[in-house]
Amino acid sequence: MAKLIIVITEQLAFVKEISHTLRQAEYFVLKGNHPEHVIEMIKSMIPDMIIIDEVFGKDTLITFSQQVHLNSHTKTTSVVALVSTSSDKVKHEFSSHGIKAVISRDDLLKKPLQLISNLMLNGNGSSS
Repeated sequence: MAKLIIVITEQLAFVKEISHTLRQAEYFVLKGNHPEHVIEMIKSMIPDMIIIDEVFGKDTLITFSQQVHLNSHTKTTSVVALVSTSSDKVKHEFSSHGIKAVISRDDLLKKPLQLISNLMLNGNGSSS
């Protein structure tokens, strides 16, 4: 069965680019326009992973992750921060607020299947 991934970003081209590779490996990718939109979406579906772009701001990412994990049917859904540059400081800031991993936009474009598969298997998808 295909794993559902929701990517929350304003960059449609980015989602299309990673979706092509991920769909070949039986991942189903949906684009969310805004965190509030996805909170509504997950009332009727249970994603395996949600990737949220840092463009929405750190506070929004943290609040979003908390909302996802408060919901009984999405409390185990992985929330991943998509950032321009990943550092140990950024990883620590987000992980202390329930965000499973931090991945850089460039790394996700270069090796989407490897990063996502690694996260799905063991939660270690962080990249530098």
